[in-house]
Amino acid sequence: MAYYVYSSKTINGVDLKIIKTSPNNIKLTYLNGQSVPGSGKLGMNGGFFEDVPVSGHSGGPYVYSIAVNDNVPVNGTFSDYGSGGTQDVSRGTLVWNKTTRGYFVQVTKKGDEATLWVAYGDKYWAQGGISMNLQDTTSNWHTTAKNEGMPVIDQSWYRSGLLWNDGLNIFLVVSTTECTAAQFRTACKGIESNMRDGIFLDGANAAQMNVPGVFSTSHTRKLAAMVEVVNNVQL
Repeated sequence: MAYYVYSSKTINGVDLKIIKTSPNNIKLTYLNGQSVPGSGKLGMNGGFFEDVPVSGHSGGPYVYSIAVNDNVPVNGTFSDYGSGGTQDVSRGTLVWNKTTRGYFVQVTKKGDEATLWVAYGDKYWAQGGISMNLQDTTSNWHTTAKNEGMPVIDQSWYRSGLLWNDGLNIFLVVSTTECTAAQFRTACKGIESNMRDGIFLDGANAAQMNVPGVFSTSHTRKLAAMVEVVNNVQL
């Protein structure tokens, strides 16, 4: 059995590139200004970031969405600017609890990240983005996404997201069709019949995926962090 499966699907006119794997194969990785294809690593882009120097802060590029492995941010400590331990605004954060074997999406407020998952010890990963609310059949998901700072929500962009299903598989998804957030969300719901929930990640030329020897997006923007597929835990 493989530890991941790559597929390409077109759903309602939106072309999706998909990596399906176990959540125990996920590692959030600091890229330090590489593109995902340029890194050579298996996976996709992470959340929101800044790739130009910020006055008063050293280092960079800066991770503005939560990106934490086992209580350690991807680039430093929780108190470091742009480490992945804090968020610029309140946003949806997808957490995999390794101990209880469960996912949840929680809106993480600015400033509370360092203590949010203390109850889970150091056995989790947490990736910030924008709440998808896949089970919402009203327009409330759209309002929530706007309130969490979803950029160009109703314009056509390349999109990316991180989702899970009832079988506890995790799905790394990138669109190679420019689409609205609603079109991408609908396409994601159609990947399998049992899709549960997820988050939007960054988009436009930051929506990148690499499957070594099989597929790479063409975008070359330098990113701060990625969702990497590592280990060998079988599906």
